Amino acid sequence: MKKMTFSNTQILRRLLLVSFMITGLQQTFAQKIIVPESKSIVVDNNSFYIEKVIDKRNNTSSIGSYTNEWDEKITLELFCGLPQAIYDFYNESFSQSTNKQAIAIEVNKFDLSVVRSSVEKQTIRIVYDFQFYNYSDSTQSGYLFSIQSYNDSVYNEYSAYAGVKLEDFISICISETLSKAILQFANKTDFSASNTNTIPQKMVIIKPKPLNKWVNIITCNRSFSKHQKGWKLSYYGYQQDPTKDYFMPYVFSYNMSKGEGSSLESKGIKSVNTYDLGTGSRFLFNLSPQFYGNIEFQIPLGWESIKYTDGAKKKFFLYGLSSTQGVYFIGKNNEDLVLGINIYERFVKSKITPNDFGFSVELGIKF
Repeated sequence: MKKMTFSNTQILRRLLLVSFMITGLQQTFAQKIIVPESKSIVVDNNSFYIEKVIDKRNNTSSIGSYTNEWDEKITLELFCGLPQAIYDFYNESFSQSTNKQAIAIEVNKFDLSVVRSSVEKQTIRIVYDFQFYNYSDSTQSGYLFSIQSYNDSVYNEYSAYAGVKLEDFISICISETLSKAILQFANKTDFSASNTNTIPQKMVIIKPKPLNKWVNIITCNRSFSKHQKGWKLSYYGYQQDPTKDYFMPYVFSYNMSKGEGSSLESKGIKSVNTYDLGTGSRFLFNLSPQFYGNIEFQIPLGWESIKYTDGAKKKFFLYGLSSTQGVYFIGKNNEDLVLGINIYERFVKSKITPNDFGFSVELGIKF
């Protein structure tokens, strides 16, 4: 039997082919097709219907994207494309008739974004720009109405347990957005007027406010004082408001410290170890771009383990109050560095060191 051999070039071609196939599969699975939820729209002025929807967006490949729980970017597209989806949605409520005026819609913008606004909530924002024309005259003289606005909806991830997935909620959001746009058009357009260009309020512009994004920070802290040294692992979570120069994160931490030395040995103690969980809040205020002043208060709860020189061991419940003041560098983007330098005070119910003062260095990441 003849032995099959492959050259390096053939092997390379096959590897490239496999990589392209894998990439294509990943791109296929990284897209979700959305169908707007059916909704009956009732207006007082039902004397029109939608004849045509024209897509004039700069990017027509998708309507937006979001990041799933596995940190994968998922692009979104409407079933049959944006123009056909809008046309089908409106024709469910506005049937065609020779007694009605035919309307054409130009879609200049329809951008959907999903931003985390808290630990369990995400904000779905749709920014849109629609222009309505008389279908028989799509020039400026046939212009009827335009709207530039946005629609925000908040999705609670706990809703997934009730069967409402994020994609289903996005479908509802798109339906609400399209309904609001057509209602604005119907309520502000008088089809009985001889010249629609003279009608007031033919344009509605509502600029979107900056979205508040949820920020997570995890840090590792090394502390030093006269009586003990320690390590602390902390989590900070906060909603970042772009219009404010301060924020107040929730703080959760796990602290470990150890004290030893001649001052303890003179008391018959070989070492003291403390372990506690802390919770509280931190006030960070802007000093200059990416630099912040810090004031923090926490309530630690844990235990104190004492080992005596004679070999005896005892444990005591530990609680109290701790505070820190310092300066932080926090990068602007996700996965940026966080660096802090603090002084701290600690007042706890302790058999050995009820009051402790020192300084700490903190290093972490923002995501």
